[in-house]
Amino acid sequence: FLDGASSNTITGVTATNGAAACVAARISNGTYNTISQSSFTATAGGCYGLRLDVSSFNAVSGTYISAPNGTGAEFLQSNSNSISQSTVTSNLTAMAALTMTGSAFNAVSGSYLSNPSGISLRLGAGAAYNTISQSTVISNTNTDIALYISGADSNTVTGSYVQNLLGYAAGLDSGSKGNIISQCVLLSGAPGFSGLGLNNASSNTLSDSYVSNLVGYGVIINNNSNYNTLIRSTMTSASTVADRFALYIAASSSNTVLDSYIQGSTAAF
Repeated sequence: FLDGASSNTITGVTATNGAAACVAARISNGTYNTISQSSFTATAGGCYGLRLDVSSFNAVSGTYISAPNGTGAEFLQSNSNSISQSTVTSNLTAMAALTMTGSAFNAVSGSYLSNPSGISLRLGAGAAYNTISQSTVISNTNTDIALYISGADSNTVTGSYVQNLLGYAAGLDSGSKGNIISQCVLLSGAPGFSGLGLNNASSNTLSDSYVSNLVGYGVIINNNSNYNTLIRSTMTSASTVADRFALYIAASSSNTVLDSYIQGSTAAF
């Protein structure tokens, strides 16, 4: 526990905590700390592998972070931190491998985020100007979304692979705006779901990306999702069912599709 601590270096440390509602590693009100080549595991329900609260300019690299019955890593009101070349996991419904709330200008790069039973990456209320790059985001559930942006603005996901073969690969809702997904692969494999879903999310951009569903919708834009832009992207549905579209827009206006390829039994509706 780094409590109000700054400029410390933690390397090659293994920390395991099995107590209820525990945290394996925590930085609170800390700045400029460095964690590398370490392992943090919290095993009990409601626990955190790593938690940063009100902390900035900390860096985590080459580290394994896990909370199979809780949240892998959380950034809470913490800005300008980074996670690189790391693995962050959870395995619990409605929880996330990595979640950011009220946090800005954080960066995740070259990392593997996985929650087979829930959300792999959540950018929640007040998360802004965060960047996810060159990372893999994997879920396998019909109850949660692999990449979930909810009430969050101006975040960027780039050069990443996002997969949920049982549900939504990526979803934006709750007024999320100004977010960018670029040079990504978004893959779903479930009927009734999509590779990308926008629900009450406006002024977001999908660019230079591949979005596909093996048996369902490619992209769904729905419920007051306005002024979004889809550009230089491929959207496909491999379903042979007529009403599972590669691109489906409903109850939304002023969206723009440019220089893109759309393919399905019915391509667009």
